[in-house]
Amino acid sequence: MKTPTQTYKSTIVPPLICAGIFALASWLLFALTDPKTDTAALYRLNTLKLLREKDRQRLESYGWVDRSKGWVRIPISQAMKLEEQRLHATPPHPSAASFPFVPVSVTEVPP
Repeated sequence: MKTPTQTYKSTIVPPLICAGIFALASWLLFALTDPKTDTAALYRLNTLKLLREKDRQRLESYGWVDRSKGWVRIPISQAMKLEEQRLHATPPHPSAASFPFVPVSVTEVPP
């Protein structure tokens, strides 16, 4: 008498194949887009350098902000010196009231 043969279907092979295809596609995606990313990063870095250089030049030079209103721009180091002189020329103001604080009870009624 012949015994029936049983066939076993593997449940691990299809997920492994899908994971392999996903890993290969991910690797190809990152491998193919890397030069574009480097170019964009270099462009942003150069743009940032130019922007910072322009800002530094504006902070260290004289110029007109609004000629019609008479507003000028002075170097930041000069502005800091002028502000320091102005602060030293004025006396400091108290940070609190100059009279002592006396708590008043809510139940007391003034005469």
